[in-house]
Amino acid sequence: MKRVLVIGRDSYIGRRFAGYVQGSLTVDLAGARDGSWRKADFSAYEAVLLAAGLAHRRPDHGNLDLYRAVNVDLPLEAARQAKRHGSAISFL
Repeated sequence: MKRVLVIGRDSYIGRRFAGYVQGSLTVDLAGARDGSWRKADFSAYEAVLLAAGLAHRRPDHGNLDLYRAVNVDLPLEAARQAKRHGSAISFL
């Protein structure tokens, strides 16, 4: 069975995806907030689904650093790690 890592264990999309493909894919959920996804061996997965992000907040002076960390830095770091380990990565 194909194996997928979902980054965004607590996200609505991550949970829904895991439930939707249950039985046809093996899904491992990793947290984005706690950084547990960094410990995952991406070479064990056919794909990595990044389902973490700040979608309902606009960037402003009060949260620009957080917005950038979640919506820019996290995807780049995850993509680089997936590439190093030879996994495909999908962004949602």
